Amino acid sequence: MCWIFKPNKNSENTLLALIITVLMLLSFKILLHTFGLWQHPGWRYFPLAIDTTIQPLFYLYTCSVTTQHYLSSRKQLLHFIPTMLFLCHAFIVYIATAKQGNILLKDQVAELFFYNQLKFTEDVAAILSGIIYWFLSFQRIARYRKWLFESQSDTGFSELSWLRNLLICTGLLLLSLITSSLTQNMMPSGRGYFIYTRLFYIYMSLTTFYLAYRIIIFFSQNNQFPILRVTSIQPAKSQAIDKTANYVVIQQAICHAFEIDKLFLNSQLSLKELSIAIGFPLNQVSAAINYGSNRNFRDLVNKYRIEEVKKRFANPENKRYSLTGIAFDCGFNSEASFYRIFRQHTGYSPKNYFSSK
Repeated sequence: MCWIFKPNKNSENTLLALIITVLMLLSFKILLHTFGLWQHPGWRYFPLAIDTTIQPLFYLYTCSVTTQHYLSSRKQLLHFIPTMLFLCHAFIVYIATAKQGNILLKDQVAELFFYNQLKFTEDVAAILSGIIYWFLSFQRIARYRKWLFESQSDTGFSELSWLRNLLICTGLLLLSLITSSLTQNMMPSGRGYFIYTRLFYIYMSLTTFYLAYRIIIFFSQNNQFPILRVTSIQPAKSQAIDKTANYVVIQQAICHAFEIDKLFLNSQLSLKELSIAIGFPLNQVSAAINYGSNRNFRDLVNKYRIEEVKKRFANPENKRYSLTGIAFDCGFNSEASFYRIFRQHTGYSPKNYFSSK
């Protein structure tokens, strides 16, 4: 597997803006009913058939943060064919009913175009596309994180935990939507549909606020979006443990490289560079790191970096340096990631940890 990164924020920012815009438009749909606008002839059948839009947008956004040199193309419009079809039908219904001032007459005209049947089809399509795009997105995130933890130590690379967690919540929502939609025809007075729509719009509201929160965090920490690109040139080869390999010898070589040569001070150290330095095949080095423990390459390097920070900060000669400066000298290249990783390894924030010493 070969992964290559190069910063380029344009596609990600555009897709993120589109996601938030679509979420706002979807939220407007419930406002039509909340404010009673649906009972107003001018707003009834207003064309907002975009329930199948957010799913491919999230997938394309996931692709953009896990793909090298990600560029938008016309082929991506194929993902939005369902949305275009449903929107065309919605506009036809809206135009056909526009001249009718009576709501009952509007409903009769709308049914000539099979409005309710198409809305049910759109609901089903939204759930099915949600399942498909959720699987594809989660798969890409899983592959990216596997590569990151097993072969890279650069703390400037985002772990995309927030996006993975968002996908997990989305998966739970999909299960809820499927359950509520199945009960739609089983409950009296459309109670099932009530649950279905409320779940959907509650999730949309929470997602909108969460994305806005992430934007604020990104700008406050980095003054930019921490977007990274990664591309897979070939499938990953299995790194199953080779029983003939002397993993004890490899582990000793790794310890020498870190404890004596201090390779971990290189903020961009990769598994490939480590394997070259100690003279063992890359797959055997990776297997040796995992052998007998659940630790991966990234965790191992960060462990040495954290211990080096502790040792240097305890040295009175280094008191004139800031904690962040020491962390950067020890291989970290992001203040936010240093604080997060330090807490993961010690259970304390750096300031609380050193103030107690």
